[in-house]
Amino acid sequence: MARTMFATAGSQAIVPVIAMVIWQPQVATREEIIGVLGVFILNGLFVLLFTRSALLFRNAAKQPERG
Repeated sequence: MARTMFATAGSQAIVPVIAMVIWQPQVATREEIIGVLGVFILNGLFVLLFTRSALLFRNAAKQPERG
């Protein structure tokens, strides 16, 4: 499960980059820059959440089971 969460975090990090390459938005005004930056910040939050979950799953897998 930890590997899946790490893969999900990686995929989540790549999606806005791919969207920027394909879409190529014009970021001429301050509002457009803030909008694009907001997307990266929001995706970064989800990447952190998925990564933290992966670390917790990996930690749980190393612990011995209780009776």
